[in-house]
Amino acid sequence: MFPKNVTYKILLVSSNINKWIKRELKGRQKNNKSNNPYLYFKNEDENIEISVIEWSVLFENIKRKLNYLSNILETKDVDIEEKTKRDFADIEFNKIKSSLKKVAV
Repeated sequence: MFPKNVTYKILLVSSNINKWIKRELKGRQKNNKSNNPYLYFKNEDENIEISVIEWSVLFENIKRKLNYLSNILETKDVDIEEKTKRDFADIEFNKIKSSLKKVAV
């Protein structure tokens, strides 16, 4: 049904994972050959993987990766509001008004 040369990685993301699923994940980690702690299912051909993760964990992982890259690249956080004030000091943004109107097409 699925081509052999294509790997499908499905990520199920939830705001809250119940205790039963957490227990299932821990049990499956013991029998898991891969280093994916969120792996829930892998088919026999090993071309379909389903992982389960919470949003908070996903964001934390992304934050760690970005911090790691930031340290390697030696980048600095920039406050966009302060940068805008410096770069466009001659523009008085508090006097600018805009509006969005719906028009018939």
